[in-house]
Amino acid sequence: MLRNSVGPLVVTAISFVLVGWSLYYVFHNLGVAPTISNGTVTANPLQSAKDVLTVVVPFASAAIGFWFGADGKVAAQNQAQQAQQQASDERDRATRADQQKGAVLQAAPDAKALLDRAKDLVPEAFS
Repeated sequence: MLRNSVGPLVVTAISFVLVGWSLYYVFHNLGVAPTISNGTVTANPLQSAKDVLTVVVPFASAAIGFWFGADGKVAAQNQAQQAQQQASDERDRATRADQQKGAVLQAAPDAKALLDRAKDLVPEAFS
């Protein structure tokens, strides 16, 4: 399992390192005034820091979503496997019941009369 998780784990670690670096960059530039040249802003460190966060944070969100999604996938696969096993068990029980019914009808001295009596006693079983 760990071998399959190495790639996503590395991507997640890199994403969080980038988020940490960008947060440091934002907080480091909070107090820096923008550079104004000829009446226009030529460099705004805070705006640049926000732009970096805008690009980096979705990668970290995707990494978190991957890990939560992977847990849900495993749980769904386990649930599906249990449902398949239960369906298989029910099919086996139905097959055995049909075989038992056939054996009883073959062993009865008058199978037709026995079947008609069963239909009269439990009609919902034959609908």
